[in-house]
Amino acid sequence: SLNNFLGQTNITSLNITGCNVPLVDDMNSFVGNCANLTSLIGTETLNMGSNLQKITTFAYNTKLTSLNLSGWDFTNVTNIGSALPSTLTTVTLNNVVDNRTEKTSDNGLRGFLNIGGLKTIVMDEFAMTDFSNLFLGVTKIKNDIVFPSNATNVSNCFNGCTGITHIHSNWKTTYDAMEDTTDCYLGCTGVT
Repeated sequence: SLNNFLGQTNITSLNITGCNVPLVDDMNSFVGNCANLTSLIGTETLNMGSNLQKITTFAYNTKLTSLNLSGWDFTNVTNIGSALPSTLTTVTLNNVVDNRTEKTSDNGLRGFLNIGGLKTIVMDEFAMTDFSNLFLGVTKIKNDIVFPSNATNVSNCFNGCTGITHIHSNWKTTYDAMEDTTDCYLGCTGVT
């Protein structure tokens, strides 16, 4: 368990660049209840590994508006809880991994993203190829992502994402290994 900064209300900014914690399985209290935390730098450099199972760590940091979780492995995460604060509007997810075969609303990366304040997803670099159900029903996001050319499955990826107002030109890309695109954008009623 990693709970180094639990309840430290005097912390306003934290730089954790370079922390190497590949064996940590529980981040439930890492920066929990740090009520004045406005800036968390270096989360993308955490070498989390695939042991990570529980994340509720950022829920009560109500002054955080952006978070970079690039490189995190969500494959074994089964306890999301209320992981992100409702004030979070932007999350960066370059090279994240979620290799589970069944992505449901309460586990993995999708469960982590299904929060009220999230509007922008930044995902430009990829470590996975299966995007099925990844953002299914995350209604507050305003944008989709450009899938990599080696994507294999995008079925239901943005299904029900009614907040999306603009989509990228994914249909103009040649996909080398695409197997399923069923209902990828079904229900994206906000696209104009």
